[in-house]
Amino acid sequence: MHLYQFVVSISAIISFASTVPLQSYFKQCKRNDPDLNQCIEDSFNSASSEFIKADSRRHLASLSPLYVPCMYIDVHGNLQINMTENYLTGFDTVHINRVNWDWNKKIFDVHVMFDYTTFAGNYDIHGQLMILPIYGNGKANITFVKPDYHFTGTYAIKARSNKEYINLQKCTLPYTLDRAFFKFENLYNNSESSLGKQMSKILDENWKEVNAELKANIGDGLAEVFCGFFQAYFEKVSLNELFA
Repeated sequence: MHLYQFVVSISAIISFASTVPLQSYFKQCKRNDPDLNQCIEDSFNSASSEFIKADSRRHLASLSPLYVPCMYIDVHGNLQINMTENYLTGFDTVHINRVNWDWNKKIFDVHVMFDYTTFAGNYDIHGQLMILPIYGNGKANITFVKPDYHFTGTYAIKARSNKEYINLQKCTLPYTLDRAFFKFENLYNNSESSLGKQMSKILDENWKEVNAELKANIGDGLAEVFCGFFQAYFEKVSLNELFA
């Protein structure tokens, strides 16, 4: 899934009327504030509980859950996972820290932390995982406990209709976590098979190895989700509304 595809799919969900003051729940930070990074951190964290809620005034849907149409994972051609009709939950536990927003270099660096995130939807998997053959399709649930997503990227400032907007150029999202759960129902296309149950046990007992094998691809996929959401948001909120 490419960034523009996600923007198209989610822009209708988050679009809102620009006549509604953003400052109603966000503290506006000053661009030349020597403590800008701390201001951004404090502003987001104090507003996060409102930010994730549906807001009829801004035609803003709830971010808990966040609908993600698809995510495709390909691990070196050895393993393919296609996930569709997904919902990402956990935004009600979000907290950011260690913000670095650089106006001159046009880069950002933020640690986005959650108590948990769950990515649930339909899956189709085939290939090898930890050298073991695996295939099947059904319902999937990937849950991370205490994830710390290191959200970094570059941006440009674009002018439109006599206003300036942030345009995200590239995003990355490496992460660390305390625990991961990988659950795939109906493995080997037989929900009652002993082979599927054994593989589920292997995935649970060896979650660190599974995460290590999938980590780069999951990070890339979630980077598009995060980047796509914030880009769609920045399309609607001008720079002057965000920063004084």
